[in-house]
Parts: sequence; C-alpha cells; structure tokens
Amino acid sequence: FESVNKINGVVIPVFAGEESHIRSMLAQNPSRVLVDLEGACYDLNQISELLKDVPVVFFNRYEWINPPPESAVLIDRVAQTEDTLRYFLGRGHRRILFLGHYEKPREYKRLELEEAAKRVGLKLWTPEFQYGSPKEFDTHPQRIAKIFREEPPTAIFSRSDGLLFNFMQKIRAFYPRLGDVELVGCYNTKNSQIPQYEFSSYDMQWHRAWDVAIRKKNCGTEWCIPKMVVREKTALL
Repeated sequence: FESVNKINGVVIPVFAGEESHIRSMLAQNPSRVLVDLEGACYDLNQISELLKDVPVVFFNRYEWINPPPESAVLIDRVAQTEDTLRYFLGRGHRRILFLGHYEKPREYKRLELEEAAKRVGLKLWTPEFQYGSPKEFDTHPQRIAKIFREEPPTAIFSRSDGLLFNFMQKIRAFYPRLGDVELVGCYNTKNSQIPQYEFSSYDMQWHRAWDVAIRKKNCGTEWCIPKMVVREKTALL
C-alpha cells in the first residue's frame, strides 16, 4: 500500500485467486495486475486465460516449469539459497539439510536447490546436502532416523520460520544431542525470534520489491535478493 500511495494509485487486493474474485477485480479495469500464487494450487493456463487482456507482472514467485513470464519481479531464491549454503560452509558445516513442505520437492524447487548447490560445489541428495520434510516423521520415519542418527546434519534451513521451529521441537524431543544444530529460516517472523530458540532468518526487503513492481514499465524479469539477518541464541540463565 505504501508503494502504491507513492504514485497516488489505488490497490485492489484479491486473495486466494478464486475466479469470481479475479473477474470482479478485472471489472474495475485495473491498469496492472500483480500475480503472486503458489504453483501447487493454481493452474497457470487458467490464470493466463483470465488475465490475457491486462498487463500482468508476476511478483515474488513463479513456481511453474514454463518459459519465464514476460514481465516479473521475483525473489531470487537461487541466490538466496546460494547465500545460505555459503554461510553454512563458511561456518564449517559439512552436513546440511533443506527442510521443505512436501515429501519430495516440487520440480521448480528441486531445480533451484540443485543450481544453488552446484554454485558452491555441493550436490543435492548427498550426505553433504540433503532434503527432508516434517511429513516424513509419519510417512518415512526410518529415513528421518537414518538422517539424524547415522549422518546428522549440523545445519538446517527452510523457507518457513514456523516450519523450521516446529520441526526442531520434534528433533529436540527425539534426538536431544542435535538441539544446537545451526538454523536459518525465512521471512524473519516471530518464530525465529523466540528467546533461547532464536535463529537466523531473512529480511525479504519487501518495500524495495514492491517499489520495483509498482513502477515497472519494461518487460523481462527483475530479481530481488533478500538479506540474511544473522541471529545468535541468547544465553541460558
């Protein structure tokens, strides 16, 4: 809203991407539509058909294995992942785990992780850089046990502070000696700032991203790179 106000504009929020809401918004003749949708939940062809007659800028994420959009302002997740991996490697970690929402990463996420790993000399699906999900506590507990007993990671990162915090609560219960594993989350929410459980996260610098998206006039993709907020644990009393 602040970015829109700077250009004396009006914003029409449409949540959840429901077709009726989109059509209601389009009936107001918007000069531009910013699209931020989770690819697992929305069909890109349907969205493209609905929005074919208005200027569209994909914002924050583009989660489909399709040619890049004509116009976008996206968070550079490959650069962010590379930044996290270099941080961990610089701290001496040689067993790193990425914590995802799905049991197997969706294709766009797999490609992102593999590319970032390649840039720092790692390879996904090896003991040095693994993928895991909290769902595996229920679906593949033997894999969780193998990871955390035989080749335990010393560093874990995720795209969600909440997912990471809740996962670590289970890990500390089942594998107490791994309670001090180093963590890096995302979005810098309250879940990464709980005293004695705090961990590093990312400032997404939304103001800059929104300003770029609101003022964007040219085609192509512009990338925004979040900034890590390094946070040390408070000492136990």
